[in-house]
Amino acid sequence: MLNRQVQFERATKTRIDGGGYGYSWSNLLKAWVSLKPKVGTEKTHAGQLRATNLLRVIMRYTDILKTDDLLHYRGEDYEIKSIINIDEADVWLELTLEKGVIKRATA
Repeated sequence: MLNRQVQFERATKTRIDGGGYGYSWSNLLKAWVSLKPKVGTEKTHAGQLRATNLLRVIMRYTDILKTDDLLHYRGEDYEIKSIINIDEADVWLELTLEKGVIKRATA
């Protein structure tokens, strides 16, 4: 059941004052999806505990998504880890997402 509306976002490289580049995020696609928890783990890195939450998303097929894009839902950003075209039928996609990844600063 596609019962959650989410926003996909894509980074755009832009020139900033001083000759450098920065990234801005813009809306790419709104879609209805099914969100299900996949795995939750905790790891210690540099003496700090970090929780990792993976989600499974099922949605109607689209060919515009990339693993560089973000899914935004209820104030949280999710990094797209994988995109699978189920049965290669161009009908459904299965995405694996990771919650809490800091990707906005660097794209």
